[in-house]
Amino acid sequence: MVKPQPSQLTSYEKPPENNSLYSSAFRLPKRGPEPATEVLPYLAGHSNMPSSSTGFFCESGSFNRHSGWEFLAGPPCTPLRYLPEGDGQKAGYNRSFPVPLNNSLPLNNPQQLESKAFTKDLVVNECLKTNEGITACEAAAYRPAPESSEVGSVEQREAKERLSSDQFRAALSAVVCPGDPRGDLKDFVQIGEGSTAIVMTALKVSLGCRVAIKIMDFLKQQRRELLFNEVVVMRDYEHPNIVKMYSSYLIGSELWVMMEYMEGGPLTDIITRTRLDEETIATVCLQCLKGLDYLHSKGVVHRDIKSDSILLAKDGTVKLSDFGFCGQLSAEVPKRRSLVGTPYWMSPEVISRLPYGTKADMWSFGIMVIEMVQGEPPLFDVQPLQAMRHIRDSTPATFHPSAKVSEELNSFVSHLLVRDPEQRSSAAELLHHPFLKKAQHPSVICKYMSS
Repeated sequence: MVKPQPSQLTSYEKPPENNSLYSSAFRLPKRGPEPATEVLPYLAGHSNMPSSSTGFFCESGSFNRHSGWEFLAGPPCTPLRYLPEGDGQKAGYNRSFPVPLNNSLPLNNPQQLESKAFTKDLVVNECLKTNEGITACEAAAYRPAPESSEVGSVEQREAKERLSSDQFRAALSAVVCPGDPRGDLKDFVQIGEGSTAIVMTALKVSLGCRVAIKIMDFLKQQRRELLFNEVVVMRDYEHPNIVKMYSSYLIGSELWVMMEYMEGGPLTDIITRTRLDEETIATVCLQCLKGLDYLHSKGVVHRDIKSDSILLAKDGTVKLSDFGFCGQLSAEVPKRRSLVGTPYWMSPEVISRLPYGTKADMWSFGIMVIEMVQGEPPLFDVQPLQAMRHIRDSTPATFHPSAKVSEELNSFVSHLLVRDPEQRSSAAELLHHPFLKKAQHPSVICKYMSS
């Protein structure tokens, strides 16, 4: 990986092989056990219907157990989440190895969730074949890694992989900026690292300010075609409550995404350290809803709304981030059906593999509101698969009995945590809810930020 100033960057720390902690599909609480290696059943009808089927569909087409890019369950990108070194709580980037394991990581590698008894071929639903919103040209640039049985020799396999990488690089080159940005950058400081990406800040001379740079080696990505999300969504959709992307570049096999640096860090840092008053909660909610309303008006489903995905500027401005998991809706693909997101924030329809749209984000947002009040989402003390079953089969979560919340806030959340997505409020509708009248100037959030 290209490192602008090696003396300032630490070496990569990849998860140790055959380590059960790192091979787990989720990051669990220190006190909790690893999740069971089973999958939730696919439900063909209502989310409460029992089913004996254990098959999962995949939006990108048929699933091959040895495929290098198709997922039974999981986000369409690297499983890593980024934090600075040290206590891992300040830079505005989410959790990564080698910080202690926790359970706010999105669904990861499908093989880690796969039942040992699952051996039958999956039936392909032709109506669900999509490429997560990327164009046909971009999708054609990447194909699943060939099975060993299809390859006559190691040399042939490596030749095919090189061809695929060259094709992908050519397609990615068409959507990024030409040239090398390093001549306009100095004072690099690494603030996060994972096995497939690093995050740094640097002074961008032409702008006279520090920027955040996310560097991803596409050769190390599980589904590298989803790197287009990192570029296209942030490039094409600009809003005051969405993290701004300045530019992106391709240097060798690395995608460099340059974006504004959010000095306030993630919302998670604040709500796990202290409790917010309702005026501050309303202030955060108002800004989040404005960003969500904009995304949804463009047909974009974020699919991983939670406090980790909300970043704060030093003036208190709240912005949505982490678009690697998003899906683009269109006339051809009006709904999604893939299992994407982080278990505790997932909506019932996503867990049940029912067709879903932008309302899935609204459920996740409702869970995030409870998270702001209680410091963590409901069911955070149970294993992820158990939490998913509970969300799928039980009544929606509410505030803990000990939480003292106003009627307005209770009403606000009750419009979000509705099992039927058709009855769930949209972002545009909630912008008129009485609870948001409590919202203050964004600077009210600054008092909660650590120095």
